[in-house]
Amino acid sequence: MADSLELPELFVEGNTDLYLIVQLLARHGVTLDKNLGPVRLKDAKNDKGVLDAMRTAARASTNRAVGFVIDADKSVASRWQAICDRLKDLGLGLPPSATASGFIGESAALKTRVGVWIMPDNATDAGNLEDLVQTLVSANDGLFPHAKSATDKAFSLDPRFVPQDRSKAELYCWLAWQREPGVSFGEALKFHFLRHDSEVARTFVAWFKTLFQLK
Repeated sequence: MADSLELPELFVEGNTDLYLIVQLLARHGVTLDKNLGPVRLKDAKNDKGVLDAMRTAARASTNRAVGFVIDADKSVASRWQAICDRLKDLGLGLPPSATASGFIGESAALKTRVGVWIMPDNATDAGNLEDLVQTLVSANDGLFPHAKSATDKAFSLDPRFVPQDRSKAELYCWLAWQREPGVSFGEALKFHFLRHDSEVARTFVAWFKTLFQLK
């Protein structure tokens, strides 16, 4: 067994992101083991943790790929600029703006391949993990429109959550009405409450496989 320290790594914002990605990849035929790999996912705790890890992790990943998944939050352009500030001068050929298929660059000097995916789709401002998850709800699901309406009503009565968390509130409202109420996003994928093959999900999986050279 290869030393886990030698595994390619993917840094994510939190455990919710980590488990969702593990289950999404499993639905696409890619099984990840925390010790055997083929890729080790690392919980960086938040977006700052992902950004702070970028330069050091890229420089330390000689002969193995490293990737980063981070929410767009306020804007894709400002997020991409923050990423470029940390990865500049590493010979990665960073483009002026984020690319729809996700960024993958190779550094000959560092002998590494670096990838970045900005949730949900490298294009949506104020986007996050929950926006990707919403694409996994079946278009024919009869409960999700009611979950959205209930969330709107709750917000109008007593706005306890901030507007940028609306998609998260809608999803957790919908999850409360499933066969196993209140499961996580990852469990919802595992139990097939969510589909796995939206266009955004397929593009993300293709980026992951290309970055880490998986079939």
